[in-house]
Amino acid sequence: MVARAYRELTDSEKVVWDRFYEAFDFRPSMHRFPAIIEPIPSVTWSVSGLDDDPGGIPGCVG
Repeated sequence: MVARAYRELTDSEKVVWDRFYEAFDFRPSMHRFPAIIEPIPSVTWSVSGLDDDPGGIPGCVG
């Protein structure tokens, strides 16, 4: 038997995701960007200096 690479969310986890979807107008997509609406003001910082950074990820803006 092959193990699944995921597990179903529990009811309490679904509640958290529902709040996230609503708070950030979350629209997961491989083609439509941005996937979230950031609150204003918001802060973004680079994590590229981490020791285990595999290098840049194509398509990401830093």
